[in-house]
Amino acid sequence: MSAIYASALYADSDETEWIIDTAATDHFCNKKELFQNYKELKNKSATLGEGNTVICGIGNAVLEIDRNGEKSRLILLNDLHAPHMRRNLISGRLIDKAGLTAVRRNKKINVNYPSGDEMFIAYLKNNFYVLQAKVLKSSSSNL
Repeated sequence: MSAIYASALYADSDETEWIIDTAATDHFCNKKELFQNYKELKNKSATLGEGNTVICGIGNAVLEIDRNGEKSRLILLNDLHAPHMRRNLISGRLIDKAGLTAVRRNKKINVNYPSGDEMFIAYLKNNFYVLQAKVLKSSSSNL
């Protein structure tokens, strides 16, 4: 069983922690109440590592990121609702697809806008790159 799969399904985390997963093809969120524009899905699943997880819906998650006292918003579009996962995942592939750059070094991932300005930093914690962010119910920068 892969480390991401094992951790995503079995290790507890709180809703303010979002794992940057460079292998994930989609964003995943485990709590229905964290979504905006939620749409239920039936008979859907996703493959994670060596196993599958049930997908119950799709919607957007709006994250508020605090960067040295300055707040910004990140909207995770088409985030999949995977209630059996213990961790929320941000897709590294979708970061790239959105035209952002992600540079991994010195125990952190810096995610930058095309202009080079910093969007957010995810820090290495327990072998995962973790973004600390509060979930909101509104909008502004799309992934």
